[in-house]
Amino acid sequence: FILVVVLCIFSILGVSLFGDLADDDFGRFDRAFITMFRLAAGEGWPASLAVLDEDGSIHWRTALFMCLFTIVAVWVLLQVRERKLLDLRKSPLEPLIARLAYVYIDDADLSSQLQSLFGVLDSNGTGTLSSSEFCAAIKKLEVKPSMYVTESDFASLTQGGRLCDARGLLDEDGFER
Repeated sequence: FILVVVLCIFSILGVSLFGDLADDDFGRFDRAFITMFRLAAGEGWPASLAVLDEDGSIHWRTALFMCLFTIVAVWVLLQVRERKLLDLRKSPLEPLIARLAYVYIDDADLSSQLQSLFGVLDSNGTGTLSSSEFCAAIKKLEVKPSMYVTESDFASLTQGGRLCDARGLLDEDGFER
């Protein structure tokens, strides 16, 4: 819906700015809308709209219009769409994952970081984490924003318990997977 609104706005602007210069692409609203849709789809610059003036200099009005449309329609709106998709899959451990992703160097370092984190979470030193121990330990971590993990989140994070042992406890290997 947002893309259609943006296409309409830029189509109206296109007709106003370039209707007399590029009648094939911007002579009427319907033509301009199709042209803007083709631009949003990545088809390229309209052939009837010159980028250069007769003297070889850049036609700034055209260049600015097309660049602005590309930035708004393609880059910003796709980022909004991608962010919405990511929000649907957002983990309750997102702040912790972001912090680990920021500081690790390679796979071996990440493994080491995860082992250290497991040691911190395993407050009773048994080498395993129950769901209640995991949830309580996550709350105590000094990560901003603070995290809150429920029992159902633990079940989801352990793939329905497949990463846990027969007693439903998460060991270090399951934690790293």
